[in-house]
Amino acid sequence: KDYFNLVRYREFCKSVGADPLVGLTLENIMTAYKKHYGYAHKDWVVTAGMRSLKIPPKEKQHVKDAFAHFDEDSNGFVNWPEMHRMVPAMTGEEYETLANALEADLSEGIDLHGVIKAYTRRT
Repeated sequence: KDYFNLVRYREFCKSVGADPLVGLTLENIMTAYKKHYGYAHKDWVVTAGMRSLKIPPKEKQHVKDAFAHFDEDSNGFVNWPEMHRMVPAMTGEEYETLANALEADLSEGIDLHGVIKAYTRRT
């Protein structure tokens, strides 16, 4: 079974332009979804949405403080310019992907709950 999974992983990596020895980048994963290898909204729920959002209180407070700091217009949402100031390495396309996965309205931005979800998936 492990050999079969390794073969499938290598084939999948090749199909999305990834080196199986290096791993998948966000760009490779987005390519996979564009080729209809999955359904992002369903996969998000299965792999991330159903997990616990429990993080240590100090870390949660850190995320809340960062959210409040970068929510410059204090509307309860972090829009693209605000998110880019918070995470300079994030691209606009990555922000859109994240917002869509969180079912956030791009015209408003991502709320605190969404930022906490994204943070817990990163750690």
